Amino acid sequence: MRNELVRSSLSTLPVHIGCGASSFECPMDCPLHYHDEIELLAIISGEKRVWVDDKEYLLSKGDVAFINSRVPHRTEDLPPNISTVLLQFRPDTFQPEPVESRALRHLARFVDSAGDNPIRIFRCRNGEEELFRYMMQIKEEYESKKASYESYLQGCIYLILGFLYRQGMLCDAEQRFHNNAVEKVMPALVFVDDHYAEDVSLNCLSELCGLSEGYFCRQFKAATGSTLVEYLNFVRIYNAEKLLTRTNRPILDISMEVGFSSVSYFNRMFRRFKSCSPNSYRHAQYLREN
Repeated sequence: MRNELVRSSLSTLPVHIGCGASSFECPMDCPLHYHDEIELLAIISGEKRVWVDDKEYLLSKGDVAFINSRVPHRTEDLPPNISTVLLQFRPDTFQPEPVESRALRHLARFVDSAGDNPIRIFRCRNGEEELFRYMMQIKEEYESKKASYESYLQGCIYLILGFLYRQGMLCDAEQRFHNNAVEKVMPALVFVDDHYAEDVSLNCLSELCGLSEGYFCRQFKAATGSTLVEYLNFVRIYNAEKLLTRTNRPILDISMEVGFSSVSYFNRMFRRFKSCSPNSYRHAQYLREN
């Protein structure tokens, strides 16, 4: 199964938009894959099959499939004709927040998963037409490219985000992680968010939280499901992604800036979290202006 690297369609927004129509005699198959972005797939005409967790979903005119971040899925276009609109983006890139909330977003991405919402089909024939309307607006603006169309597209994405949160498809990190273990290590999470590029020590963080080192490690494991080192590496890689895709700086410089003492270790950690090399990620992901 491949980790798909999604290329942005716009120079100013980290969003992929695909508007496609095709005629064919044989089914067109997209093999099993996953990506960090959520995916919305609207069917304008024709039919398409989607598989998630070995379960098959048939999409037809007026349907919109929501596929959550990092959910393995595959699709198949059905003959003879199909027309679709595809939207892929990462919700956290559209949500600037206070420091504590930002730290929780990092935590959500680290432990994340799609939770109880890997996929949902919204069907117009069942009265669920709101999301389909937003997708049609995105298609119209993207294809017509009228004045300020990118600002209009951004507004549509915010409407979609609001809709998905209200439908319970996306998780509110502050509500999800409102528990005793997270509250005890919250000063450490905020500190890592601000100082990930520095030499962050267990002693420093445990003192910051007012806990012994042993108790801090147990609470940190309860809050994140992993170790401090693993979480720190994740935050560093997350910030390296931005530098890789928004600047032309050498990979060695980026690895040092985010806190890795060795470029070989940086490469190894990047492959662990992103399933590809930093160089491959840079050329396949969001290539935007600095």
